[in-house]
Amino acid sequence: MLDMSAIFAEFPVLPTERFILRPFRESDAESILAYMSNPAVTQYIPSPTMTTIEEAQERIEKNQRFFEEQKAFIWGIATHDTDTIIGNVLLWNFRPEHFRAEIGYSLSADYWRQGVATEVVTRMLDYAFNETDLHSVDANIDPRNEGSQRLLEKLGFVKEAHFIEDWFDAKTQTFTDTAIYSLLRRNWVGR
Repeated sequence: MLDMSAIFAEFPVLPTERFILRPFRESDAESILAYMSNPAVTQYIPSPTMTTIEEAQERIEKNQRFFEEQKAFIWGIATHDTDTIIGNVLLWNFRPEHFRAEIGYSLSADYWRQGVATEVVTRMLDYAFNETDLHSVDANIDPRNEGSQRLLEKLGFVKEAHFIEDWFDAKTQTFTDTAIYSLLRRNWVGR
């Protein structure tokens, strides 16, 4: 079983070539609101499109609570030059008895198609597989999200399941499908 106390002993700061994955701060609220208020960014994620700074502040508090409760690492993607948050990546939904967790991500539309998601998700996966005892990670996506599908396949994830209308999207009041992708440690480390 995963030693959750060891994994959550401290919040890891993960540098990449262009970004720093770090915990959110109270001062990040405006940056979070800037990208999470774009319906294109929130279209395929369960989080609602933000409309107020208070929602962004609540999200920061929630992210901090998730870490304190050993439920999730939610990193803000900060630019090296201005330390501005442009998105997030997360490692959450830990199943310690199975050495498994789920990943997720969202990114400001201003940074789409620039290799940002590949860079930061790669760094998070390096952390997940090289600095914890995780055996596998999965990603649950809306199969209409072609960008997310391409990212996962590029990183070596394999599609394991496709569930029909298993998710109720409160934003659109419709049922949507879910695609499950998975990556094993041996396929990441040995790539």
